[in-house]
Amino acid sequence: MSGKPKRKRATAAKPDAAPEPKPPETVILLRTCKADGTSHGDFKWPLTPGARVEAPDWDPTPECGHGLHGLLNGEGDWALLDWSIDARAMLIEADRSLVVEIGGKVKVPSAVVKTIGALPKLLCSLVCDAKRIGEFIAGVKGSSDRVQAASGDGSQLAASGYGSKLAASGDGSKLAASGYRSQLAASGDGSVAMCAGPGSFASAGPNGVIAIAWHDGQRPRIAVGYVGEGGIEAGRLYDVVEGKLTPVQP
Repeated sequence: MSGKPKRKRATAAKPDAAPEPKPPETVILLRTCKADGTSHGDFKWPLTPGARVEAPDWDPTPECGHGLHGLLNGEGDWALLDWSIDARAMLIEADRSLVVEIGGKVKVPSAVVKTIGALPKLLCSLVCDAKRIGEFIAGVKGSSDRVQAASGDGSQLAASGYGSKLAASGDGSKLAASGYRSQLAASGDGSVAMCAGPGSFASAGPNGVIAIAWHDGQRPRIAVGYVGEGGIEAGRLYDVVEGKLTPVQP
């Protein structure tokens, strides 16, 4: 049985599928707040990882205020961070394209809380590798002892390993360590040395600040000394004895 060949129906060409939009490139900011989450202006941060935060008064003008503030990748003016023993530190994630530089810190209109923890530990997670000027391992390979040294003004070093050793000679240097028995030495003018690990030692230069954590048997506390006040001397190594900064005998 024969018949006419069937004609194929013409079909309209399918348009190319639109490419899926790429997710925005993000960056991490480090910031601190009080134990209950409050910060400047009584703005309250959610202390829950994954929470999204919006600045109610966002203004992209490159000046302080009107936004969510932090240190981009942990770099900037560490003096802006709250080093109190009961302060909360957090890493927040934001859209890179919306970051506004405002001198020593940045601001963004919105962010997502990623991590909440101890300030030295979070700071080290961001800048230890990037800020390492020199490092050597003493003894057997694989030892956790670490040495970092820097000489430039405004040097920033951080470490979290057991027995970490940090040294800086530049003015305005800032050192932070969370490891047990860390040793920090900052000789520049206006330097800051902060040890969160128990059994640690620190020294600072003229007009500097020394802060060493200790435990009173019930809770962690922090002993703070200001060089030039209360008998605290520049270049002298201190530890904590009965809650007070005490010179380490040579």
